[in-house]
Amino acid sequence: SKHYNNYALSMLATDVTKEFLTSFETSENSTQKNMAEIKEWIRINYANHISVQKVAWNFNYNQNYLSTIFKKYTGSSLLTYINKTRINAAKKMLLDTSLPIKTISARSGFNDEKNFMKTFKRIQGITPTQYRTTFYRKHMNKQ
Repeated sequence: SKHYNNYALSMLATDVTKEFLTSFETSENSTQKNMAEIKEWIRINYANHISVQKVAWNFNYNQNYLSTIFKKYTGSSLLTYINKTRINAAKKMLLDTSLPIKTISARSGFNDEKNFMKTFKRIQGITPTQYRTTFYRKHMNKQ
């Protein structure tokens, strides 16, 4: 009877552990899925005036919590990801159009042209004008 009790307790502990691990894995997968949805939402809405607070509100997260888990799962902060998405769109516009920098700045979701230029230089290492001048010829030669 003592052996049966130990066996029953072992089986119960195994079941509880298995259930906990399954729920933990489901939670991890759910969080990764949410991060993918957030990244896609940013990709679609980068041109709007979005912020970390707006993203958190849209996905029903606390702003600080979202910033923490976003960095954990993606390796970069949410604001950095938003800015990089905007800069990538701006780079495409710089090469594919002859729009003025001010227009590209606005279409990329930046409120202020100076902030756009500062962010662009921080991420790319050169100004938008230098980028356009340098890579326009390279882009033209590809076609």
